[in-house]
Amino acid sequence: MPLQTVFIYGTVISGQSNHDILNAFEGYHRLIGLARTVDSFPLVPVEGELYEMDESKLTLLDALNRHPHFYERLQEKMGALIHVVEFASITCLQRR
Repeated sequence: MPLQTVFIYGTVISGQSNHDILNAFEGYHRLIGLARTVDSFPLVPVEGELYEMDESKLTLLDALNRHPHFYERLQEKMGALIHVVEFASITCLQRR
């Protein structure tokens, strides 16, 4: 099963209230490092963590974030330290 590169932010990052959900269920995930969006989203760059994960973990995050009804996945360019990482999935609030 192919792995996805996923950017997470907010309550799912390390030390926040929903971070333990990544360890609570089966599936694979690995922290790649700290990252932030290259472009402002929508007003400022967003800081978070970049993970490699399998489909079961991504499905878990989709359920937590009520994708696609409340949040949506986008492809965004991420910056990690001083280099640019390839595009990663980011789940964001839907624009109304």
